[in-house]
Amino acid sequence: MDLKAQDKPDILCRVFKIKLDHLIRDLKEGEIFGSIVEYFRLQSPDDKDRFISAEISYSKSNKDLYEAVQTYMVYGSYGLYNVNSPCMTHGHCTKMFPKEFRQRKIIDEVGFPKYRKRDDGRTMQKKEVHLDNSYIVPYNGKLLLKYACHLNVEYTCQTSAIKYLVKYMQKGNDRVTATIYEP
Repeated sequence: MDLKAQDKPDILCRVFKIKLDHLIRDLKEGEIFGSIVEYFRLQSPDDKDRFISAEISYSKSNKDLYEAVQTYMVYGSYGLYNVNSPCMTHGHCTKMFPKEFRQRKIIDEVGFPKYRKRDDGRTMQKKEVHLDNSYIVPYNGKLLLKYACHLNVEYTCQTSAIKYLVKYMQKGNDRVTATIYEP
């Protein structure tokens, strides 16, 4: 039998719950972002860049991280490289990929982070397309290696980010709508 993950949603849900419980424990116990006394605040852009990356890792220094980024953290629709992608509207990617190159992370005027994405010539190949740092989704290397899944890590400094997080958790084809009725 050639089963895929979507063929066994009950097992998939259990594995997700196990990973979620481990993630919450890691965050609470301070293994990933350091110990939490009251609030954990990243003070400088360098602090933020140390914990959240949106760049291709150097393959020579950590091949496992390079492969995890390539597998899980590259924006999958490729924006302008795939004009038939569902994210493309009127010739533009609705998810704003590719992102602009920048030397340091900044917070824009609305309060959203714009991550460091250096134009350093590094690329990785997905299908037949060579993609650079402008197509990398923000991640934490330790979390990515531990959980081996798409795990978007974002720095938030405003309450409106809750709307984004709720929307993000509710999107996708992994949702189910069920109706129970009596014939």
